[in-house]
Amino acid sequence: MVAGFAAAAVIATTLTVVAMDQRGRAQQEARTASATGLAAAAVANLEADPELSVLLAMEAVEATRSVDGTVTREAEEALHRAVVASRLESQFPGMGGLLAWSPRGVFVTEGAEGSGMIDIRDSETGESVLSFQGHRGDVTDVTFSPDGSKLASTGIDGKLRVWDSSTGRLLSYLAAYGVASGPSFSANWALVSAAWSTDGARVQILDLSTDQVVSAIPVDGAIDTALSPNGRQVAVGITAVDESLDEVGAVFDVNTGQEVFVMAGPNGSYHPGYRGVAWSPNGELIAANSEGTARVWDAETGTVRHTLFGHNSYTASPGAPIPLA
Repeated sequence: MVAGFAAAAVIATTLTVVAMDQRGRAQQEARTASATGLAAAAVANLEADPELSVLLAMEAVEATRSVDGTVTREAEEALHRAVVASRLESQFPGMGGLLAWSPRGVFVTEGAEGSGMIDIRDSETGESVLSFQGHRGDVTDVTFSPDGSKLASTGIDGKLRVWDSSTGRLLSYLAAYGVASGPSFSANWALVSAAWSTDGARVQILDLSTDQVVSAIPVDGAIDTALSPNGRQVAVGITAVDESLDEVGAVFDVNTGQEVFVMAGPNGSYHPGYRGVAWSPNGELIAANSEGTARVWDAETGTVRHTLFGHNSYTASPGAPIPLA
C-alpha cells in the first residue's frame, strides 16, 4: 500500500509539473503572439502615424520583457524602425494641459488642475526651471511674448497677468469680471490682449508701456485673441455660437474697436466651436480652428484661402515648434 501511494504521488507530481509547464508554454506563446501582432501593427502605421508606431512597438517590447526579460526580434525591429521614422523629438510623461513655447529654450505648462500654478520647464530635459503661483483657481491659457522675455497668463479668477519669464516677477495685470482667456502679444510685445466671457463679454487690450487699456471691444462668446504683428488689429475666436449665426470669429481695429470683417466658412457656412486663432508672422494670413476643421483667411480681404479637415487641436501661433499636450 505504501509503495502504491508513493507511486501515485510521483505520478500526480509529474502530471502537475507537466501541466504547469504546458500552461507556462501556452502563456509564453500568447505573449509572443501578442508581441508579434503589436509589432506588425507598428510597422503598418509607420507612414501614416509614426508616433503611434512608437507606442505600439513599445507595447510589443513590454509584452514579453515585463514577464521574463526577453524581447522578440519582431518587436525590437519594429521599435527601431518606428523611432527612426518618428518625428517626435521629446516626450515628457506626467505633463500636459496648456502649453506654450519660448524661443529661449523653455516651454510653459499649467500645474495641477485648479492649482493656479505656472510651471516653466527646460525644453531639452523637461526639468522645471521656474514654478510659481499665477492665479487663484485654474489657469485658462498661457503664452510667451515673441522674444520669450515675457509670459502672459489668464485664469478663471478674471485676471490677465504679465510676468518676467526669467524670474516670475509680476510686471502688469488687468482684472475684470468673468473668466479671462486667450492672451496674445503684438510682435513688439508692447500690447497684450485677452478675452473675457460671461456677462459683458469683451476683448481688452493693454498697453504695457503705460499700463493702460487702449481698447475694450464687446464680443459675445469671445474666448481667444490674436493681435496682428503690427498691433493694429486683433482677431477674436468665439465659441457657443448660435446655429442661426454664421459668425465664428471676427477681426477688429484696435484703435476704433470697429469690426473689419467676419471670420466665417465658405458661403457663410456655420462651424461651431472655434477656439484658437493665430496670425502668420508677416500679417497676411489668419488661421482659426473649429471642431475637426481649420481655416485660413486672407487678412486683408477676409476671404477663405484654405480649409483643412481633421484638426481637433487648438490653433497655435506660428514660429518655433509647440509642445503637444
